[in-house]
Amino acid sequence: MEGFFNMDSKWMKALSKLFDLMLVNILTLLCSIPIITIGASFSAMHFMMYRLYKNDEGYIIRSYFGFFKKNFRQSTLMWLAYLLILLILGIDQYVLNQGVLEMNTIIQIVVIIIAVIWLISFVWVFVMQSRYLNPIRITMKNSMLVGLTHPIRTVLMVVVFLLPIPVMLLISWGLPICILFGLTVPAYIQCRMYAKVFAQIEGTDGKDNGEGAKSGWLSDDDDFVQ
Repeated sequence: MEGFFNMDSKWMKALSKLFDLMLVNILTLLCSIPIITIGASFSAMHFMMYRLYKNDEGYIIRSYFGFFKKNFRQSTLMWLAYLLILLILGIDQYVLNQGVLEMNTIIQIVVIIIAVIWLISFVWVFVMQSRYLNPIRITMKNSMLVGLTHPIRTVLMVVVFLLPIPVMLLISWGLPICILFGLTVPAYIQCRMYAKVFAQIEGTDGKDNGEGAKSGWLSDDDDFVQ
């Protein structure tokens, strides 16, 4: 039992990380309540998840809100752009369901294609924002490039991102689980998928301190390693 309660034991480290995941999840949910702050919340969450993945926890609350504040404007503007596109897609789908337009099938295919592109970019954009300092246009463009040049990782990241939905719908106690871990556990799993992408982009072996890239930020002329 003494070994179990030893702070350096693998069990205590696992419990500590589980608590950190729960704390960041709750912070992200609370900071997302105004809706318009979802972008900043997700960016801060991914920043913290990457630090946890690299075992560089530090001060969770202070680090989370520090990054939230630092990236609030840019993350919020990006989120509003994605939200606007999502609303337009929703309206288009509603109109298509009414059957009042000609060429419904062609328009439906176009809507589906745009929705897929939206999802590919969305699943990467706040990951990229949590790691690299770029103008909004570059971050959104890079998120699409990464998503398209790493299709398998992108599909897996989308599946993991959407996993809480069936958990809530199919499991009787799924809602409490999602309230505590529904955002951070998927984001933590995603870290294992995009950590190698970061290492490729930065030309490193992936051994960094989780503080965020301080050099080598991408620009218009930078190409991603495929």
